Amino acid sequence: MPFIRYFKIRFNFAILLNLNSFFLNLNSLLMTNPEKPLTPREYQILLEIIAGKSSQQIAICLHISANTIITHRKNIMRKLNINTPLGLMRWALKKGIDVPLE
Repeated sequence: MPFIRYFKIRFNFAILLNLNSFFLNLNSLLMTNPEKPLTPREYQILLEIIAGKSSQQIAICLHISANTIITHRKNIMRKLNINTPLGLMRWALKKGIDVPLE
């Protein structure tokens, strides 16, 4: 029983650290482009794009339509004035956003 309690505490702490990192990155992202900030959903999709996932994979993961992902992708690229997924990766690295590697 103590192991389960320890595991729950460690697991919850790991989730909190990931959430903290997510919101710190989101805050820095919003501050870098005050005229056209990304929404939290666009930021979430940006992280999935730079992780190398396709629109269909992201749609399945987030339980939304692939067309919605394509629209978000277009909006992200328009707001950041970037034309390619590789450009998004470069932009994220320049801004210090942790690029998830899987």
